[in-house]
Amino acid sequence: MYSVLRYFNAIFVASRRCLALTVAVLFFNEYLIYYVVIRQCSWPEAPKDGNKLNSLIVADPHLLGVWRGHWFDKLRREWQMGVAFDTALKLHNPEVVFVLGDLFDEGMWSDKALFDRYTARFMQLFHSNGIPVFAVVGNHDTGFHYNLHPVRLKWFSDAFGMDSVHLQVLKGLPFVLVNSMAMENDGCTLCNYAIYKLLNVNRTLHCVKERRHGESCGASNLTTYVQPVLLQHFPLYRKSDALCQESDAAPYYQRHKKMRQSWECLSKASSLLLLEQLQPRAVFSGHTHHGCVTMHSSLRIPEWSVSSFSWRNTNNPSVLLVTFTRRGVFVTKCLLPRESTVIALYVITILYSCISMKQHVFRWLRALKVHAIQILRLFFRIALRIR
Repeated sequence: MYSVLRYFNAIFVASRRCLALTVAVLFFNEYLIYYVVIRQCSWPEAPKDGNKLNSLIVADPHLLGVWRGHWFDKLRREWQMGVAFDTALKLHNPEVVFVLGDLFDEGMWSDKALFDRYTARFMQLFHSNGIPVFAVVGNHDTGFHYNLHPVRLKWFSDAFGMDSVHLQVLKGLPFVLVNSMAMENDGCTLCNYAIYKLLNVNRTLHCVKERRHGESCGASNLTTYVQPVLLQHFPLYRKSDALCQESDAAPYYQRHKKMRQSWECLSKASSLLLLEQLQPRAVFSGHTHHGCVTMHSSLRIPEWSVSSFSWRNTNNPSVLLVTFTRRGVFVTKCLLPRESTVIALYVITILYSCISMKQHVFRWLRALKVHAIQILRLFFRIALRIR
């Protein structure tokens, strides 16, 4: 009987070890891993400049709504993004955050109450402790061009202070945030308004570039001309992702898929219009859910397409740490923990726990069987003697 109790005690000890291991792996996978991985990132080296601006750029969070996605999936994805965002802010302390559209997954189907609910959730999840957050509109926020309703666009504008084309000056550096869905340039009211705002920004920048002493250009905090940075949801026109070689690029079998204009990227005409009117020194976009660096050869303008921030859309999300100065744009890609790594750690933990417990349970059952047989034999002997 002693051996039965000894094996039972071994099972108890093994179960405690497995529980402790499970808790440790859970803590590492759901919290500590973000510090381990994001701590390996650093700001890019940039020349000393009094107007240096450190920014964190993320794209496509796709906060799930009430119709798509299981509640546990929604809970997990929001936890992942919340911890990753907080960790990036604590470790790198950016001066500004840009979110490149598709803040929500179901904004295009929402009524006012749901839209306000999604907005409040975004504000809660991406709370930045006083760091300015600028968000451009994406197709999942208000809809593609064909179903872009002015009312939803107004909801987004009221919530995030963004116009169809918005000039934002930070530390003397101009940024132009554009509504990609209003860049169809097909003569609709929304597109005409966006073109009007684009031409106004063009005139402001040109005025600053050419102005004489004392002349006002409508941008009081932009005193010296610097080429702007273009931020939008859709990437500028490109045929495909075939030339994308980033570590977070689309899977190889997807890269040669032809991009549809106005769906996966801006139309060629709208892209040329933006480049000609703004003459940006760099472009940042999202929408494709995968990383890519494109050089628009005609004007030698680099474009960074930023991977989705949600693990629901990609196995290997990333963010950009970007330093802007008057002299240049300096970019570091910060890879986030891979979903496959987290799953592998959980699977290994479960297998180890099962194998460990199985060995002790089988030993206990064998000992119990031996003792049960001995007890039965003793019982029968006593019964025979009594008879």
